[in-house]
Amino acid sequence: MQYVWPIALTDAEIVSLPEAETQPLYAAGTTYAFDAMVRHQHQLYKSLQAGNLGHTPGAVGSTEWWLPQGPTNGYALLDGKLSTATVRVGGITLVAEPASGVTGLVLLRCAGATAVHVTVTLGAITLYDLSFDMLDSGEIGDWWDYYYGEWNERSELVLTDLPGIPGARITVNVQGSGSVSLGMLVLGQVVDLGEAQWSPEIGADDFSRVDADPLGETEITKRGYAKTFSVTCEAPLAQLDRIARALTRVLSVPVVWIAAGGRFDALIVYGLGSWRLRPANAKKLYGQLDIKGFKQ
Repeated sequence: MQYVWPIALTDAEIVSLPEAETQPLYAAGTTYAFDAMVRHQHQLYKSLQAGNLGHTPGAVGSTEWWLPQGPTNGYALLDGKLSTATVRVGGITLVAEPASGVTGLVLLRCAGATAVHVTVTLGAITLYDLSFDMLDSGEIGDWWDYYYGEWNERSELVLTDLPGIPGARITVNVQGSGSVSLGMLVLGQVVDLGEAQWSPEIGADDFSRVDADPLGETEITKRGYAKTFSVTCEAPLAQLDRIARALTRVLSVPVVWIAAGGRFDALIVYGLGSWRLRPANAKKLYGQLDIKGFKQ
């Protein structure tokens, strides 16, 4: 069992986004007309009034002047939300040079991708260069399925073996022939929490609304959902303080929780965790983790 604690990439650490941000930057000295669109800190805003001068988008008291429109398409995969996504035809490529060492990379809510290519370089030296198939062969049960059945795509990808060299250039290329969508790209440090035990509980909280009209017909308003996940972990008792500190650090901090080494998409959850640790004997420690994922 592991988690990846996302690092927030600064503009100086982003070499190139998947798509250039072409929307006009907000300028404090400019008067904006009604319905004018601007970009501020990678977010888009629409002017709600004419004569809009001196009201910084997103600042306190700006809600009467600006309506948030979400992140730019190029930045959506870095905004920390599963409910937004970067969408491009032909693939998505991000290049970054984080100042801190990165050992983990996670792709969440990926759609339309056939493969992912990841490289890590330091100057002219290639430290990491691997490609990963995003087609899920786990549901192929026989030859008929292989030739005629539907091949599903994996929506998540977890890598926990990046070199972790500060300042190294990380290039992520999500490949696909058609429209490719990526909800989140997470770079961060991998933290080990012991071995996940069998019989985890996997679920979802549905935020959709179900109503009945005057004639009794069911009406459903889709509003997304969030994964839930509960698991017991085992570790040596000597790791008690280290694991307790690692879990305390991420209280009220969203991270990517990973069981089974990322083999199953259902066991990869981005969200908040609560925990309890129980020393079982002189050698073993058990921990109970309850994870509540973010809306997607």
